[in-house]
Amino acid sequence: MLRWINDHGAQGIVTTDDQLIITSWNHWLEANSGRKKETMLGQNLLSVFPELTDRKLDNYYRRALEGQSGVLSQKLHRYLLEMVSPTEDVEEPMYQSVRISPLLEKGLVVGTVTVIEDVTERVRREAELQRQLEERAHLLAAESIARNAAETASRRLQHLQMVTDEAWAHMSVDDLLLSSVKAVGSILNADSGGILLSEPNGDLVIRATEGLDVDLVGSVIPAGTGFAGLVAIERRPLTMQGDLPPSVFTKVLLERGIKAISGVPLVVNKRLLGVLCIAMRDTPASSEDDLRFMSLVGDRIALAIERISLYNLERTARAQAEEANRLKDQFLATVSHELRTPLNAILGWARMLTSGRIDEQTSKHALQVIERNARIQAQLIDDLLDVSRIISGKLHINILPVEPLTIVGLALDAVRPAAEAKEIELRTSFDTETGTIPGDPDRIQQIIWNLLSNAIKFTPNGGKVDVLVARDDSHIEFTVRDTGQGISAEFLPFVFERFRQADSTATRMHGGLGLGLAIVRHLTELHGGTVHADSSGPGMGATFSVRLPIQVSRGVTSQSENEEPSKVDETGPRAFNCPPTLKGLDVLIVDDEADALELMTTVLNECGAKTRSAASVSEALDLIRAKAPDLLISDIEMPNQDGYNLIRAIRAMPSREAHKIRAIALTANAHEADRTRALSAGFQLHIRKPVDPSELVGAMEQLVAERRTEKRF
Repeated sequence: MLRWINDHGAQGIVTTDDQLIITSWNHWLEANSGRKKETMLGQNLLSVFPELTDRKLDNYYRRALEGQSGVLSQKLHRYLLEMVSPTEDVEEPMYQSVRISPLLEKGLVVGTVTVIEDVTERVRREAELQRQLEERAHLLAAESIARNAAETASRRLQHLQMVTDEAWAHMSVDDLLLSSVKAVGSILNADSGGILLSEPNGDLVIRATEGLDVDLVGSVIPAGTGFAGLVAIERRPLTMQGDLPPSVFTKVLLERGIKAISGVPLVVNKRLLGVLCIAMRDTPASSEDDLRFMSLVGDRIALAIERISLYNLERTARAQAEEANRLKDQFLATVSHELRTPLNAILGWARMLTSGRIDEQTSKHALQVIERNARIQAQLIDDLLDVSRIISGKLHINILPVEPLTIVGLALDAVRPAAEAKEIELRTSFDTETGTIPGDPDRIQQIIWNLLSNAIKFTPNGGKVDVLVARDDSHIEFTVRDTGQGISAEFLPFVFERFRQADSTATRMHGGLGLGLAIVRHLTELHGGTVHADSSGPGMGATFSVRLPIQVSRGVTSQSENEEPSKVDETGPRAFNCPPTLKGLDVLIVDDEADALELMTTVLNECGAKTRSAASVSEALDLIRAKAPDLLISDIEMPNQDGYNLIRAIRAMPSREAHKIRAIALTANAHEADRTRALSAGFQLHIRKPVDPSELVGAMEQLVAERRTEKRF
C-alpha cells in the first residue's frame, strides 16, 4: 500500500531525517521536477535547493524539527520547489499547496515530511470564482452568500489537507486518532467527538475522545449497539437528534447535554476499520456538507490507519526474521560444537591406540570411550533427523496397544547408569491400574527417556528425580520432577521451542542441541496429548508432565506398515552374539570405503561367515557372475554406479541363483523415502549407518531364516 501510494499518488512526498538528509523522493516528484530518486536520496535538502535558504523557507524545516507543522501560504510563496505546471496553456511555475510537518516515531521527532500538491488548476478556478463573485456582488447582494459559501468550502479543503498531512506525519495509531478527532471537532465546531475501531467480532473499542471530562478510551461497544454500532452496520454517514441508541458512549454524551450526534464509517477496500463521531449540545445535526466533509476526513484517516498497520506488520516481521536468523546462527554454532566434542575424544583415543604406547587396560578404556562418544554423536544426528522430519511433516507414529509401566521401566533402565554415576536417587510412584493405552511404544519411550535424561543432566550430584504415572477416566499422565537447577520465568514459555537453550553461551554448564524437549512436545502432540513444564525459578527444580489420551484421537496419524520406527538409542553397549546360522554363509560385501569394508568383513569372519569384498559395482558383478553369494551387503552411495544400479543388474541376470540372493542395503540417508526406494529396487532390508554389528548380524539371521522357510515350502 505504501509503495502504491508513493508511486501512484497525486501528491509529491519527500521525507528527510533529522539532519535534513533526503530519505524518500516519490514518483510524482520525479515526474514533475525531472530529478530522479537515485540522485536525490542521501543528499541534504537545503544543499540541493539553496534557493530555499535564500527565500527563508528553511525556517519551516527548522520549526518542523522542533515539532511544529507549517503550511506555506500560496499567495506569499506560491511554491516550495520550482516546477513547471503540467497544464498545457500555463508556462509559469505551478501553484503548490505545501505542508511541512515533523516526522514522529513514538512521540520523538526523527525527521520531516513534506507534502506537495499541484493546486494550479484549483487556484485558477478559485481566481475565476473570485472574479465572478466580485462581478456578481455589484449586481446582486445575494452573490455575497455564494462567495461566503465558496470561502467556507475552500477553508474546509485546507483543513482537510491539514488533517491529511497530520495523518501522514504520524507513525502511531493512537497519536493519529487523537490528533484527527481534535482537528475534526475544531473544524466543525463540535463540543465532543470520538473515534472507535472495529474488533474481529464486530465490537467497537473507543480509541480516542475529545471534549469529554471522563476517560472512555478502551471501553467496548458491543456489535450493533449504540449510535456508533448503527453507523458500523449501515456503513454510511448518519446524523441523529434527540434520543440516541443506548451505549457506554452515548450515555456519557447524553449526561453532558448532547442533543445531536453525527458519524461516518472508516472503510478501506470494503473493510470496516471503525467509526468517527462528533456531537453538539446547542446546534442542530450536521448538514449534508458537514457529513461529506467528515466522510472525506474518514477516508483519509482509514487510509492512514491501514498504512501504519502495514508498517507495523512489516517491522514486526523484520524483527522476527532477524531473531530467527540469530537463533539459526546460534544453533549452527552449537551443532558444530556438539558434534566436534565427541569426535575429539574418538580421534584422540584412536590415535593413542594406533601409537602402540598404551597398555591393555588403557586400550580397553580407550575403546569404551570411543564407543560411548560414537553413540553420543549418533544420538545427536538422530535428534537432527527427527527435527527435520518434524519440520517437513514426515514424522509419523505407529499406533499399538502400549503398557505404560513397561515403557517407563525400559526408560528408567536406560538412564539408571547415568543417575548412579551422579548418585541421583530415582524415586517412582506408579498407579498399578494403568492398563494399556494406544500409542507408538518406541516414541513414548523416547518421550520418557528424553525427560529423564534432561532431569538427570540438570540435577546436581546427590539430587533426586521423581517419576510418577497416574491414570484418570480419559488420560494417563507421566510426571518427571527433579531437584535440579530449575528454569527461569523468562525462559519457561520457550522451553519447548526447538533450537532454544536457556544458556547458549560459551561457558554453559551443559551440552546438547536444545532439541530434546521440542521433540517431546511434537511426539506428545502426535499422540493427541499435551506437555507442560513448571518451575519455581532457578535452583528450585523443574516438573514436566505429559498427558496422553487413553483412546486414539482422530487427529493421530498412524505410521505406515513398512515405515521404520525411530528407536531410543540405549546409552550402554549392546551385546554382540554370533548366530550359528551365519557359519559357512557365503557373503559378498560391497562398499567403496575401505574402513567400512574392513569392519564388516571382520565382524562376519568372527561369526564364521565366508566373505568376499568389492569396492565397486563392476567388481561386485564380476564376483557374482563367477559365483552367486548367499547374501549381499551393499552400500548405496558409491561413485560411478550406486547400490541401486547393482541390485537392479543382479535382479536382471538370467541366473536363478542370482535372483535368490538376499540383499541388505546400507546408507547414511535415514529418511523413509530412502528405505522405500531401496526396497523397491530389490533389497530385502535397509540398515542406516553407522552400522551396529549386533544389528547387522541380526538382520542377516532374519534373512537366512526367511530363505530356509522358502526352501522348505
